[in-house]
Amino acid sequence: METTNVNKIGIKPQSITPQASVMGYIGSYFFSFVIKTATELGVFKGLQQGKKTNDALATHLELDSVSLRRLLRALVAMDLLKVDASGNYEVTAYGATLQPGETPQSIESIANYLLGDFIIEPMMNLGYSIRTGRPAFDNSAWFEAGKINIEQQQVVNRAMEVYSKVSLPTILNSYSFDEFDVIVDVAGGLGQILAGILEANVNSRGILYDLPTTIERAKEYIESVDMTERCELIGGDMFETIPAGGNLYIISKALNDWNDEHVLSALSNIRSAMLNDSKLIIIEMLVDDAHPTKEEVIRDLLFLAVTPGGGVRTQSEFEVLIHRSGLQITRVIPTSDQFCIIECERKQ
Repeated sequence: METTNVNKIGIKPQSITPQASVMGYIGSYFFSFVIKTATELGVFKGLQQGKKTNDALATHLELDSVSLRRLLRALVAMDLLKVDASGNYEVTAYGATLQPGETPQSIESIANYLLGDFIIEPMMNLGYSIRTGRPAFDNSAWFEAGKINIEQQQVVNRAMEVYSKVSLPTILNSYSFDEFDVIVDVAGGLGQILAGILEANVNSRGILYDLPTTIERAKEYIESVDMTERCELIGGDMFETIPAGGNLYIISKALNDWNDEHVLSALSNIRSAMLNDSKLIIIEMLVDDAHPTKEEVIRDLLFLAVTPGGGVRTQSEFEVLIHRSGLQITRVIPTSDQFCIIECERKQ
């Protein structure tokens, strides 16, 4: 017997019209606000110890049970939660990524960062950046002279830490580090990437280099992963000087935050610190002007709104800056993640 494809409410699906397709873009931010609301109210955390009914979760979180049921229904529709026949809710594999904690799959800190007002407000003022070429936080009451408060900075710091942890397996699978005796991680944050590289390459030593305030915070992490003997911590400014003598220099997801002048300064300083046979790897997202992805162009506009002249660069734009700094590209390694590894050496 011939069957007809119908949706859950018995209506035949129609071909998507241009209006419906554009409405999908217009309304997509609603899903972001559902996630923002659920994380702020503690829904995913409230289910961390196991299943709960709507009423039990409402009591636990001190929420209105009728309104919570509507939120949970949305989270089920988004495949972040599932509900059984008895009305017990639990997280799916997708929802588990939004639960707090140090679990490898958790990206809750990234969600808090990207859905924080210090990102949302500049993006709401993106037109200001398009008109003036300046960061939108110049026109946002949330920021004062480009500075965010301590609580907001902690959210940013936690997100950057998770970004590093999430990126590490791809970096290790994409590049061989075993030939390098001394590895210098420039703007390396707390050292998650460097510590992971050293753990996988037992004959290498590391130098973690970042601003002095960041290095102070990094001491605790480096001690916690038992890398104190193999990893030297140095505080400084990459736009002024770089520790010399490394066989490999790494700068990961730091250059796209800055304008060309600052990037050229950092690369030139790294070049001056390198030995004749040293390598540099730049780990960054690249945008393909001919066939850009949605992720690339949205990230680029985010940089436009919140950084002083930063953006997602094309490979050719990086090549110009690398060449001007006295370096040359030896290869560009695509990865399974949203970034490439650009390997460089000194121009002889």
